[in-house]
Amino acid sequence: MNHQFIFILIGLLLSQADSAPTCSQITTMRSELLSSLLNANNPGTDQNFRALALRLGFHNCVGGCNGCIDLNNPDNAGLEPVVEKLTSLYYNNGYNEIVSLADFIALAAIVSAKDAVEQSNLQRSGTTTSPCPVPCFALQWGRTDSTECSGDELPSPTMTGDQMFAYFEREFGFTKNQVVALMGAHGFGGANTTNSGYSGKWTGAHNKGLSEVFYSHIIDPSLTYLNINAAGKNPPPKWQFKAKSAEGSNAGFMLNTDFEIYYNLTLDSNAKLTCTLNHTCGLTNSCSNYCPMASTFSIAHNYSQDCNAFMTDFVSVIDLMLTNGYTNLERTTCGC
Repeated sequence: MNHQFIFILIGLLLSQADSAPTCSQITTMRSELLSSLLNANNPGTDQNFRALALRLGFHNCVGGCNGCIDLNNPDNAGLEPVVEKLTSLYYNNGYNEIVSLADFIALAAIVSAKDAVEQSNLQRSGTTTSPCPVPCFALQWGRTDSTECSGDELPSPTMTGDQMFAYFEREFGFTKNQVVALMGAHGFGGANTTNSGYSGKWTGAHNKGLSEVFYSHIIDPSLTYLNINAAGKNPPPKWQFKAKSAEGSNAGFMLNTDFEIYYNLTLDSNAKLTCTLNHTCGLTNSCSNYCPMASTFSIAHNYSQDCNAFMTDFVSVIDLMLTNGYTNLERTTCGC
């Protein structure tokens, strides 16, 4: 099947449910999502589908959560495997008779995020680091599916901080602090040159779950960040920050928009850094000769030290994201 039409064709087949699913149905869908989808790896990669499912939830809600993703849009590159798995699970199990595809994508996103936090806590087992509180997301139903993808504008890693914050305010009504909380989703994701032109796992060896590590990684004094062109000699340039440990090993990467929750970066027309970045200067208030601190520095820094604060705000902003375009969704309370 031609991928660019997959959601359009599905939209013509949908039978919208008249009421919210029962708790028993929700439990079954959660279980199937976790066992059949989210614990599987994307073939040919070591990327868990949890990150792809959460990314799909975000992309699906740009312009309103409508169950329609244009896979011919380069900004959606790399989502094909999770789209195919989700839609197969949705139809083969008859979930199209229970919820809309948009509702099912939203459920996949929150199941993914919850599991990612649990995996992060398992990774901390035997350490002195306190576990993150396991999130409980709102269960909301009644999103409607569209038979046409609208070609909605997605945020670009080449944005300045002002452009990034303005985009999220315009699209989702998010405050700057809410944008900072949303960016934590990058903590268990990755990028590859085939899909986006960028390359790496955001938090390197810590890239197995969702926690405050994303925020602490950006200002970790033991790391060195180099501004590199991931595209090499191939146009267009893809400027990103490559992290190296004190021993010189690869420790992940960051995009301009990641650093912009801490610092105001100045960029040239190709999004290459033009100010001098000292990624720890904000910790000592000595950034006079470097890229200046952003107004959101303190909230990001607080998240880096307090996973409870991060997770509280992350749950709130994901709930808002997954209701974009709606004011009257039906809530159900089935526990977490």
